Amino acid sequence: MEPPCKQPRISAQSTPKDVSELVTPCYIGYKSVIQRNSERMLQRAKQLGCQLRPHMKTHKTIQGGLTKPEDHTWMTEYDMPYQTKTQQADIDADVRSSFGSWWGLYWIVDADDASCWSGPRWTATPVALRQKVATARGGVLATDGTKRCITVSTLAEAEFYADAGFEDICYAVPITAEKLPRAAQLHERCLFHVCVDHPQAVEALCQSKANKPWSVFLMVDCGYGRDGVDVKDPTSVQLAQRLASSKGTRLAGLYTHGGHSYDASQGIEAVRAVAQQEAEAVAAFARTLRGKPYCLEVPIVGVGSTPTCSNPPNQFPSEVTEMHPGNYIYYDTMQQALGSCSEEDIAVRVLTRVIGAYERRNLLLVDMGWTACSKQGEDQNFGRLEGHPELKVVGLKQEAGLISSRDGSPIDFAQFPLGTLLRLEPYHSCAHTKQHDKIYILDEDRCTVLHTWPICRGW
Repeated sequence: MEPPCKQPRISAQSTPKDVSELVTPCYIGYKSVIQRNSERMLQRAKQLGCQLRPHMKTHKTIQGGLTKPEDHTWMTEYDMPYQTKTQQADIDADVRSSFGSWWGLYWIVDADDASCWSGPRWTATPVALRQKVATARGGVLATDGTKRCITVSTLAEAEFYADAGFEDICYAVPITAEKLPRAAQLHERCLFHVCVDHPQAVEALCQSKANKPWSVFLMVDCGYGRDGVDVKDPTSVQLAQRLASSKGTRLAGLYTHGGHSYDASQGIEAVRAVAQQEAEAVAAFARTLRGKPYCLEVPIVGVGSTPTCSNPPNQFPSEVTEMHPGNYIYYDTMQQALGSCSEEDIAVRVLTRVIGAYERRNLLLVDMGWTACSKQGEDQNFGRLEGHPELKVVGLKQEAGLISSRDGSPIDFAQFPLGTLLRLEPYHSCAHTKQHDKIYILDEDRCTVLHTWPICRGW
């Protein structure tokens, strides 16, 4: 069995206090924008009458799923020393209740450091632990304070969130037999769902020797053409029947992804048309399965992509119970072009420094290569340089990038001495996140570094 992916360990005590102190290239996020994006999608789901099952693959952080919007401390340190033994006992109980299996979690506290649990005291407890407590007490932003009902795209992500006490985790990639031993550990630990769209995968689950039935979503192709069963194919019903009748499985519901919304080049109305098609396709299949002669229970019917959830139809079919966007928490220039957001909603940047200036070639060299921001979006200059509409990224090497003027006019090199910081708004924030092991969260001034959020790594 493949061991869980080892996650990064970051000491909160080493977090720089100002953006100018950061080693570049690195990933930065704007606290208030992340918070606003999260609140807005939660509200939209409520208005549409469905549960938000946020996809974690964009930010891949515990803290991106943690912190409650109304908590204005928002992961600040609790530096208040206890006053009495009774107060200390209350604090200790609160810590233990909040963390559960969090204690000793990968990136913050050494498992060897037993002194913290042997008698934690605010005046002696490491800053990293105090931040962790504040995080736990802050609640859960993306899940509206519940730490339940999330979507992931890798087993490493599922383990990452299960270790942090999250429940009701949907692994939204078709599972295959070789991944079942690792998935079985998650299945035993928490409410964990897998997805299938092929008879071999269904049989592997039905015949596995798990201690309890697998909770399984049947993936549905709503027109995207990437994965999911064809709702017009009779064998699709047979797969649902097999999942519902086997002692080894339970049909959790239907899952679909309107990924073809990313190809909607005709504006917001085109995206809404895809959203309607997506919802109607999966709702119709749910009606088929629930109706005679099949009479199957289909508890959950999920839809969603960030474009279709940012610009959804006015009303979902009554069968739709969940939506699972992910990119919305950060957004990016691709989403802006699709009409999902404005530039003010793009919450993350790749921070880079000027390391060379070549006037004869009209080029600046920066320390951001494709290892820091991915090569996706090359035809869109990999994104947009914040505050510098006159500039564009014209090329990326492995560890360096080239910047020139957007219209070919001479760059004002006096503005960009060596060491100048530039910020790239990503073309696709999911791909940019994947290039980093942490993100620095900035305060309202976009200069003060508040927190360092470790990013889940691996598959």
